[in-house]
Amino acid sequence: MKSTINVAINKYEDGSMLLHNSKIKAENWSYLWLVIGFMFLIFSNGIWNVIPIATWLAPVFLIRFLRTQSKTKGLIFFALLYIIAWTIMLAGVYPGNVGLVTSLFYGMIFIIPFFADRLIAPKTKSFVSTLVFPSAWVTLELILSFTFAGSWFSLVKNKDNVYAQF
Repeated sequence: MKSTINVAINKYEDGSMLLHNSKIKAENWSYLWLVIGFMFLIFSNGIWNVIPIATWLAPVFLIRFLRTQSKTKGLIFFALLYIIAWTIMLAGVYPGNVGLVTSLFYGMIFIIPFFADRLIAPKTKSFVSTLVFPSAWVTLELILSFTFAGSWFSLVKNKDNVYAQF
């Protein structure tokens, strides 16, 4: 006896494809990716740098969220939460309003690689699309290394304790 499985595939305006008419379920999953990425981001740097591996995991979940959302809605919502995460992450590192200004500045600067990935990667359909985010991040860190802050928020600063976890 031969059995067949019928699967409904829906293609939406933003280019995403979902199985079994589960657009609501997929959207809930994307917000879960955002919350997980948000939590990892808070514990990846600054005063809460207690989980060094979070530095590597936060971008994975945050990029996944951005790729499952429409460009406008995803980027606006992501930008707000990303800057809030930086504010929490740097709370207490700098005194007074300096901390708020610094967190807003770095939150807006370090969002650029995520925006580049969301806007450029879908247009490149080859292996090159996997290199958009890391290339943008490394370029940004290189540029920032020539500023007054040097390598203060560089990813390299958080890797000292990664080997102790394994």
